[in-house]
Amino acid sequence: MKKKLCLLVLFTFVLLVACGKKEEKIDYRLYITSYSWNGWSEEGYEPEKTTKDYEVKKGSTIKLLNELEITIEEVTEDYITFKTSEAMTFGSLLAEDLQSEFKVEKGKQIKINTPTMDAGDVYIFELK
Repeated sequence: MKKKLCLLVLFTFVLLVACGKKEEKIDYRLYITSYSWNGWSEEGYEPEKTTKDYEVKKGSTIKLLNELEITIEEVTEDYITFKTSEAMTFGSLLAEDLQSEFKVEKGKQIKINTPTMDAGDVYIFELK
């Protein structure tokens, strides 16, 4: 009787372990190129661009150029989403176009800018 009970417990344990949901780790790197620009630079001026790569983890915060921070909100197989600490834009300077939530798809780039006309920062995000 004890032998049957032990076998039943062992079988149940093995079944639970085998059927347990394994959480798949999504292993991305987020490449961020950043640079500053200004409207009074000499003709032909090329700003110094810096590219760094970061591990992508939900909830992590990354500090960028000039105090901008991003926080990773969602990580899926196809994209990530993040929030910025300041409102940014895709190139428009209209107040209604400002946003702080962005999505980067795997293998694609997005470019966001500070909403200024005389000088500012540019950030290019690529998920690999």
